[in-house]
Amino acid sequence: MNNKTLLGLAAIIAMTIMVVAGFYFNSKSNGQADTVATTAKASVPQGEEAVTSTIIQGGDEVTNTDKADLQEKVVAPEKKSRIPALLSFEFDLNQDSTGTIESMIPYRDLPEFEQAKIRQYQNYIFEKTAKDTGKSVNDFSLQERGALETEDPSHSVYVYKFHTGSDCEVHMVDIDANTGDYQVSYNYC
Repeated sequence: MNNKTLLGLAAIIAMTIMVVAGFYFNSKSNGQADTVATTAKASVPQGEEAVTSTIIQGGDEVTNTDKADLQEKVVAPEKKSRIPALLSFEFDLNQDSTGTIESMIPYRDLPEFEQAKIRQYQNYIFEKTAKDTGKSVNDFSLQERGALETEDPSHSVYVYKFHTGSDCEVHMVDIDANTGDYQVSYNYC
């Protein structure tokens, strides 16, 4: 056999492998699209009948689309928000208020999503403190707020220093990142 014959055989084998691989991967992606379309149909809420009918009627159409088109057709169910549970709210005489304030990352230096969470939990703390003291939240004066660095990524710790009208308090809020439930310990300034 000469070089031209070997080169021709190599080209034929390469083309055969490419064709077989094309059939294999094309049929596999169509099967995956059918599975995703079926899963999407099952997970769509009953109130979304228009979307459901689009997915059902477009079943053949879904198999011929790429992933970007499929993501546009599939509607994710809305995440229901719940109010985090207050697990404990305790006075802690051993809490070093000054050290806690000095070691926290100031509110202004935190990313926007963290600032939003700090504002959310601040409302919970103010409401609970107002209920316990019999004072109005409008009487409170926020002095400082921020977050403490933690070694455990499943917990966030926020710090609030505020005046209740008669007292200065520092509240440290330990939040479970998975559930949003929180524990509060506080001391006077």
